[in-house]
Amino acid sequence: MTNKDNTTAVEQSFELQKIYHKKSTFDAPNAPAVFLDEWKPSISVDLNTEANRISDTTYEVVLTVKCKAKATNSDTQLFNTTVEQAGIFEIEGYEETEIMALVGSYCPAQLYPFARNHISSQVLHGGFPQLLLAPVDFDALLDDAIKSADQESQGSETNDTDDEVEVI
Repeated sequence: MTNKDNTTAVEQSFELQKIYHKKSTFDAPNAPAVFLDEWKPSISVDLNTEANRISDTTYEVVLTVKCKAKATNSDTQLFNTTVEQAGIFEIEGYEETEIMALVGSYCPAQLYPFARNHISSQVLHGGFPQLLLAPVDFDALLDDAIKSADQESQGSETNDTDDEVEVI
């Protein structure tokens, strides 16, 4: 393919090569006593993504999902579960900003249903009622992370603020 300047343009391609569990853990530290109480949990979910360049066009993207459940009326820990769901993606012909959007949003969105299913299975097999995690807008999370990083870099350049911004 050539463009107006008679230079060769690289064709864009995006391929999912592999999806796999990198790591998973489940812990019910207060079992069996927690099964005797009424089921009123307070559940927190933390998400984290990481992208590692394996070669010029190959990336490993790892989505880490952590769920913690506590009894609502006490600090009793019901369960903790962590799943690291990973994928290998072949990405070629994109600009760096487009690659950042793909590995920061699109790739984790492809991995999330697998992680969500694995967490649901772990919780169910741990003796607890089924846990259904809500869908996640990874585009919005990436936008928030970029805005927070921009604010932090501007804050460190001007030293106007010491506020910390937490990005999920």
